[in-house]
Amino acid sequence: MKRLTTIAALMIALIASGASADLLEVLNHSFESPDIASGGGTTGTDPTSWLHAGSDSMGLIDRNSGAYSTVIDPTPDVDGEQLAWTNGGDFYQVLTSTLAANTIYDVYVDVGDRTDAGFPGADIRLGYGSTFGSNLLTPYSAVNPTPTSEWLEWHYTFTTGASPAGEGQDLRIELVDTGIAQVLFDNVRIDTSVVPEPNSLSMMVLAIAAFVVRRLRK
Repeated sequence: MKRLTTIAALMIALIASGASADLLEVLNHSFESPDIASGGGTTGTDPTSWLHAGSDSMGLIDRNSGAYSTVIDPTPDVDGEQLAWTNGGDFYQVLTSTLAANTIYDVYVDVGDRTDAGFPGADIRLGYGSTFGSNLLTPYSAVNPTPTSEWLEWHYTFTTGASPAGEGQDLRIELVDTGIAQVLFDNVRIDTSVVPEPNSLSMMVLAIAAFVVRRLRK
């Protein structure tokens, strides 16, 4: 009996978790383009496929050598040679994917804090359309621990219903510096999965429950 109950619980959990995740394309997701000199940096130049809003105090850093590797990036993130930095500016990209109904969007971003300044705060936003700061989705959950001279992965989850506002419009990802000191960003990823339809999910759960009851009565 215990084994049947365990199997049923696992089946229900698998159904509730929805379909397997698909990775959306984020161009230049780890800020490796344009390729800059080893240990160098840029200021005021947008990374390839990204735009910025607000301050021009932003750009790229190559973590391979020089002062950047020991002062700004003391515990290097594992994703590639380069990272994006901002001191008041915000990065954003309009994606080639469109906002879909009944979809879970899991957004992952590596967020870093330079060792010689306090972490000012940051935010990860998902919206639709081409205008920065507009038509933002409300996150269902956010795991955003404060980095202290280190890199930490932030994970935001967004969900849409059956007929969301903006359905069919281009998605937009935003990396926001909410303070006045420097924030580091790297390795931007977005996974999507389908939200199970309530009626279908309920029918599956009831069918499993009925199967378990019949087996227990034997």
